[in-house]
Amino acid sequence: MSSQQMMDRLNGHFYKYTFAIREATTRKKSTTYNNNAFTITFDPEYSRVNFKIANHTSSSIKIIWNETYIKVQDDSSKVIHANIPYSTKNNTLQPSEIEAGSSLQDIIIPVDYIKNENGKWVERNFYPETDQSNSQNTDWIMGLLGVDVFKLYLPIQINEQTQVYTFTFYPIEMEKGAKSFKH
Repeated sequence: MSSQQMMDRLNGHFYKYTFAIREATTRKKSTTYNNNAFTITFDPEYSRVNFKIANHTSSSIKIIWNETYIKVQDDSSKVIHANIPYSTKNNTLQPSEIEAGSSLQDIIIPVDYIKNENGKWVERNFYPETDQSNSQNTDWIMGLLGVDVFKLYLPIQINEQTQVYTFTFYPIEMEKGAKSFKH
């Protein structure tokens, strides 16, 4: 048995989530939000949220990063996005500008889940990947189906007007396996 197989056994079962977003009081079966100004599609992973936003307006729009945050249970965290060094995670972030008719592909990482461990920067999961061979953890993880796991508060400026869009993510499916589903 390889050392990786031994580690996988110690970690128990691994879980892959399929998320959807909730808008107001309705639940969608999708991670795409669309309005007249933009379309945004999310792909949550364990320690980050990948996304692509397309600008449908005739002027640029901006993501206001300094006011963006993720809320996991009762804890809120500022975020960083692609190409921001982890060592500068608490610095002021410049807005991302998306020109008219163009799109931006980026990631969102909550800064409270980025840790320096022995001189190496590590992203920690903000929802569980494994049950660690514990049946109580298994029950708790499976109980997350349909439950709001995290919220993203994303301020977007359109024509000098900023609106905070709230996206609530909840798992609609889970796949259980013997190995990690991380890319």
